[in-house]
Amino acid sequence: MVKYLLAKLGVTITLNTVSPEELVAAEVRPVSEDIPEELVTHVIDLLQSSYGMYGHRIVGKLAAIDLAVAMDSPDFQKYRPILQEGGDIIASYKPSHDKNIPT
Repeated sequence: MVKYLLAKLGVTITLNTVSPEELVAAEVRPVSEDIPEELVTHVIDLLQSSYGMYGHRIVGKLAAIDLAVAMDSPDFQKYRPILQEGGDIIASYKPSHDKNIPT
């Protein structure tokens, strides 16, 4: 599992995966009931307008390495993303030059 906390928003983004490249749907959840649903929707929209490892737009499912790249973007850095789980999964990513790179 890979899990980030957006500290300034009180929202987590979780990927249920054990691979840095497996495509899965992100779960975006508030950390408490007093977090407005609009913030969760904002994070989902922001994630859907972000770019992944090879410069492709994130649409629907994404890989752990794509989430890590998105969390390093200026759009997410302003919300202070904190990697809570899955650093080992992200660190295990081994780029391959013979992959089909999305355009």
